[in-house]
Amino acid sequence: QAELDVAMPALQAAVKALDSLTKNDIVEVKAFKSPPLAVKVTMEGICIMLERKPDWDEAKKVLGDSQFLDKLKSYDKDNMKEAVIKKIQKYIVEPNMQIEVVTKVSSAAKGLCMWIHAMNVYHKVAKEVGPKREKVQKLTEQLNAANASLKEKQDALQAVMDKVQSLQEQCDATVAEKTK
Repeated sequence: QAELDVAMPALQAAVKALDSLTKNDIVEVKAFKSPPLAVKVTMEGICIMLERKPDWDEAKKVLGDSQFLDKLKSYDKDNMKEAVIKKIQKYIVEPNMQIEVVTKVSSAAKGLCMWIHAMNVYHKVAKEVGPKREKVQKLTEQLNAANASLKEKQDALQAVMDKVQSLQEQCDATVAEKTK
């Protein structure tokens, strides 16, 4: 959970940045005939994440999609392909795709850049956390099975204790009768 807590603020910030983007922001980015390098690199990164050809012409098509922002918001972050993550790594370290650099060039591209970085961080953390979650789930199942078995044994013990109590009462009554 602690490792997941590291990724979640970045992911939430990226979603918030996407939420702040408007159609006008998308139009602004799309309107560049020759985009600044930071915008171009960011959009190539977006294309890679969406498994499209990473060039400016394809980026304009992606931006023209009326569902573009919805696709990013509903992106299946838990099932990212390793090939996509591998391709995006050279963009993550690219100086022109650092959030501070992109922010100076285009506020619209900033949100997209933040989203790419957040997806990368989330993937790295989820990759480490995934096996741990599975292990916790298996251990929880084992615990539940052990607790169920314990409950059965406790119920059986209670039945025996009730029987002993009944026999003790019967014995006491018999002894009292004998004494009388």
